[in-house]
Amino acid sequence: MSEHLTLHDDREVFCNRLGHYLRFRYCRTTEGGPCTKVLDCWLRSFDVVDFMRRHHSDEELMAIPREMKPKVASMIGLLGRARRGNTTALGA
Repeated sequence: MSEHLTLHDDREVFCNRLGHYLRFRYCRTTEGGPCTKVLDCWLRSFDVVDFMRRHHSDEELMAIPREMKPKVASMIGLLGRARRGNTTALGA
């Protein structure tokens, strides 16, 4: 059973970009898609990487890393390769 898209929408975290608290709904829908910092900001709150993978297309996910730290960006790349069936990318 897949979790619902709005499951985490009411969670709040401090946004370093805007300087105040925001709900996850804003972060996943800003500018017509996920904020480029959505993974950086939410990584400690819940499994945001898995959530984004299940609810967004590969194209949306690949647009996210442009401002992320290299470690988080590489995690997105690994998820994309795993999604396409390249299990050697994950060390399997």
